[in-house]
Amino acid sequence: MEAFRRIAVQACVIFVIMLAMLAGLEAAARIAKFVKSQFNSPEDRILLKQQWGRQLAADQGHLEWRYESYVGYREQAMHSPTTNVDGKGRRAVPGNCKGSNTERSVILLFGGSTMFGYGVPDQFTVPAYLANALNRSGRCVEILNYGAGWWQSSQSVIQLLMALREGVRPSAVVFYDGINDVDVVAFGGTPGGIPPDADQLLRKAFDDEAGWKTILRNSVFVRGVARLLSGGRGKNAENAFVNDGKGFHEAATGIVQVYVHNVRTVEALAREYGFNAYFFLQPFPVIAGKTNTDLENEAFQERARYRKGEAELIRSTYDAWRNVPYLKNHPRFYDVSRLFEGMTQELYTDTEHLLPEGNRLVAERMAKEIHLKTATSLTPR
Repeated sequence: MEAFRRIAVQACVIFVIMLAMLAGLEAAARIAKFVKSQFNSPEDRILLKQQWGRQLAADQGHLEWRYESYVGYREQAMHSPTTNVDGKGRRAVPGNCKGSNTERSVILLFGGSTMFGYGVPDQFTVPAYLANALNRSGRCVEILNYGAGWWQSSQSVIQLLMALREGVRPSAVVFYDGINDVDVVAFGGTPGGIPPDADQLLRKAFDDEAGWKTILRNSVFVRGVARLLSGGRGKNAENAFVNDGKGFHEAATGIVQVYVHNVRTVEALAREYGFNAYFFLQPFPVIAGKTNTDLENEAFQERARYRKGEAELIRSTYDAWRNVPYLKNHPRFYDVSRLFEGMTQELYTDTEHLLPEGNRLVAERMAKEIHLKTATSLTPR
């Protein structure tokens, strides 16, 4: 009996030591990941070159998301020197006209993090530049920025429905899409779905998953070892589709079909509620035709290293978008994916988001195409 108890005690001690070692390895892996992401990435080197970069990194590092009915998730309210978000998740838009309801035109802007404005302060987002451009001529235009991180076009359509239900009556709505509709599939999701990681988080409310499985799945150390053993090519939520190396045409067709359905839905709402709807296909570095700087190339190459085949999916999808008869004949669909063609200056802060000058160029192009109907009022704020 004494021998059994001694063996049991020794086994418990060994188990505790192993747990402590694993905890130490996990902590070290998380610290290493944090240090690498904060001080060594080309994206951060681009950001920290900006006068406001360090403050923005601190502010947007504290951005938190919340569950949102129907659309799944969006940013929480926050107030900081560079990033301000109201209680409905809408980012502040400097440059808005604040005239009375009777003289003000209201425009709703939809899109993902590129519309929300990740990577730049409030005054340098697409909505802020667009507000300044549209108000130059003496008009009174107020823009509401409904962009949200990781959103694809289907979520934006649902958000438009919610805004109309709440009584918002716009003169125009603008959709700025492309990247996230493709990324959802490239990251292992389905056309029109939400990102797999977000989907997984939302599913947790209904899952009865063992605690140890959750720990392993969220462990930086375990995922790092698995990635090392698989040569960085393991099939997971971050690269499930692109590593299959097949089905690009079918995936592209599915993405575009969902997008066209969304455009048709918005057009039906526009006819019913009396506003104009504009659709802009956004630039993606792979197909933008821009001459990249060394830092931009470094960021793009790092992404491509772990996302084999993604570039082919992007090209296939954008080609499909450009060749859909409905979109080619649509009077307010604009392909601005090559807006930066031939440019040499640094315009990207990472592999998707733009620096101020890139956002300004996008906004100026939008301003040229937007023609407002008679100003309408905005009821509940």
